[in-house]
Amino acid sequence: MNKLNGPVRVIAWRISYMFLKRWFLKNLLSVLYMNIIEKKLLREMWIRILFRGKYVKVIFKKQGFSLMLKDNPSDDIYALKWYFLEYMPKKWDIVVDCWAYIWFTSLYLSKIVWDHWVVLAFEPDDVSYSLLQEHIRINNVKNIRSIKKWIWKHDGYLSFDWIGAGFHVSDAGKSKLPVITLETELKNQHITTVDFIKMDIEWSEIEVAESLKNFLLHHTWVHMAIASYHYVDGKQTYVFLEKFFKSIWYNVKTWFKEHLTTYASKI
Repeated sequence: MNKLNGPVRVIAWRISYMFLKRWFLKNLLSVLYMNIIEKKLLREMWIRILFRGKYVKVIFKKQGFSLMLKDNPSDDIYALKWYFLEYMPKKWDIVVDCWAYIWFTSLYLSKIVWDHWVVLAFEPDDVSYSLLQEHIRINNVKNIRSIKKWIWKHDGYLSFDWIGAGFHVSDAGKSKLPVITLETELKNQHITTVDFIKMDIEWSEIEVAESLKNFLLHHTWVHMAIASYHYVDGKQTYVFLEKFFKSIWYNVKTWFKEHLTTYASKI
């Protein structure tokens, strides 16, 4: 009996130790939640989610690839629905992810456009940028060019204040952020064309879109998907965005009420 107790105790201790690790329990609960509560969504999007200890493995069955992630992908799987409702990037596309956050859409896009083509991922926050780099390494991604700056209407620095998970631009802001225009960064990267731009940039979308006017007038094949549920001057930003895109003769619409997104393209 004593001979059996030793191995049993060791196994029990190891299991207990693993469960005490926050990431292990968090990822296990994440996988259970997605496979039970969000089963319909996963089936609809041809996605399978597996527990892999320190990581969560997301298999995109229709697209034929998988991603290893360190966190719950539930919100980001929904993001795949709303950002690509009007245009799905394809192989050979050049795509821009404005506010990459820590991983998901940039990684997904990197697989969609194929290894030899480029995803520009803007992420200025130290922690999020570090996690983005870790996910790039974990998934052996070679075609994401990550830029540790915020996309804006001019180059330089921007004053802002943190508000929850996002931030608010303010001349009296206590923090400073390195910023760059999309056109400047494209020149820095020696990129002459863009096929798709995704933005979720916390109240900044109006200024950034307007700063791209000349670029959009000369690159009429660009498709845009911009999170426009934020409020500016008491109105959600889609009101201003739709007016702007109509002024440069772009087709524009806003929908997906769970996460208002404005879609614009010339085609």
